[in-house]
Amino acid sequence: MRNSHPWTWLIMGLLLPSSALAAAPGPSVTAGQATALVGPTSDPLFLPTDVAVAPNGDVWVADGVNRQVARFTADGRWVDPIHSVGDHELSNPMGVDVSADGRLWIADAGLGVVLVRTPDGDLDRILEPPASLGPIEPSDVAVGDDGQRAWVVDNDGHRLLVFDLGTGEAVAYGSHGQALGQADRPWLITTDDRGNAYFSDVLNGRVQGVSPRLKPRASLGAYGVELGELFRPKGVATDDSEHVWVSDGDLGVVQVFNSSGSVVDVVRDAAGAVLRLDTPAGIAWHDQTLYVVESTRNRVLRMPVTLVAGRRPPTDARPILDSKPKDCTTCHLELMPMLAQGLPTEIALVPPAHPDQPPASLEKACFSCHDGSVEDSRRTVWLEHGHSADVLPPEGMEIDPGIPLVDGKLACRSCHTAHSQGGSGRSCAEAVFLRVGEQPMELCLACHGDMNEHRAPVNREEQGDDSPARPSGHLP
Repeated sequence: MRNSHPWTWLIMGLLLPSSALAAAPGPSVTAGQATALVGPTSDPLFLPTDVAVAPNGDVWVADGVNRQVARFTADGRWVDPIHSVGDHELSNPMGVDVSADGRLWIADAGLGVVLVRTPDGDLDRILEPPASLGPIEPSDVAVGDDGQRAWVVDNDGHRLLVFDLGTGEAVAYGSHGQALGQADRPWLITTDDRGNAYFSDVLNGRVQGVSPRLKPRASLGAYGVELGELFRPKGVATDDSEHVWVSDGDLGVVQVFNSSGSVVDVVRDAAGAVLRLDTPAGIAWHDQTLYVVESTRNRVLRMPVTLVAGRRPPTDARPILDSKPKDCTTCHLELMPMLAQGLPTEIALVPPAHPDQPPASLEKACFSCHDGSVEDSRRTVWLEHGHSADVLPPEGMEIDPGIPLVDGKLACRSCHTAHSQGGSGRSCAEAVFLRVGEQPMELCLACHGDMNEHRAPVNREEQGDDSPARPSGHLP
């Protein structure tokens, strides 16, 4: 995978520490005017995840909620998307790559395989693991320039599968954990000219490099919100100068690293300000141009980028309070050092405060894991779910005191929390994320006391609600 709408957590009037300002001599990574690639109103993208650019400049976009891979020509024109390859209907294409010979590689998490499409549109091959490696949930695929191997990310298995394209054999790399060579929800991947692979290690807050010999290389970034750190790494791309570009979905930025792991800078606008993007996910690099998926804006931004060597990041900025446990800050960005004191860092803005709605309960905070990088709830929650939020409860309904409302309305946090009665109570990974024990019906009965298993589903039109069945109108 050779690869402006600001983040809503913008707090005006807050300044960087003077030491950080003094240590920043100027930008070295500057983005030019961006062009948005969007689908037609009759067939829009919906929470896309990844992007790849073909040698001829065509742009392919993984649009899994719509069960399709979208395509734009080099000049930005929409082309009919593909919904199948050969006799195989796409289920949930999450990652895409285009090899040097023009073949399209589709990691379909729903099918559990990688489909390879020829430039003429035929099925070339299917990559699926041998029975000895078990089933996979492929979230992305990258093909090296030599065309000899394909790297496939098994998101649910916390590992990579590396396929020899000559023999068809596959080997597994990595396991679940925090050590180098281990991963916690790997998601998107890319390769460089030397055959190295780099993948986003989402919940470990880093990007890991792997050599062609399947040995760990330098770890890029570390969990945090300072320049050179990553809070929720998503997309990864490499350029022709051995730089590695990484998008951060929560912070809304793209940072640039050397392949050795040191940070170069964060992408900035022409005025030198940090370029803020909306839920950036997959990214790609092609012909001095950066392509960035903005998931909740349902589009891909294409922007020329200039990189000039020489910038050095601040070195004297330090956290002003001890770090909170990672199980807390994984959701509670506002508890990260400096942000907890109301001070932004160079790349992170202070989340907004609301008496009834902490930042961790905002819909975009939920989306940062449920976009497919940790769990894929895009279709079930933001498209098909029948219980809306951001609405007033019906007149006369008695809401259980344990069901918090936001400004008197239902919200995500009304039903969902990591601090629940279910689960072990020891870690976020083991939480049930409902305000009850193991049975979701308990939660329904907290408000719908007269509900029973024979009750007919609510007719939204009879309620005067003809909007799509999504939990809120906040995400597109």
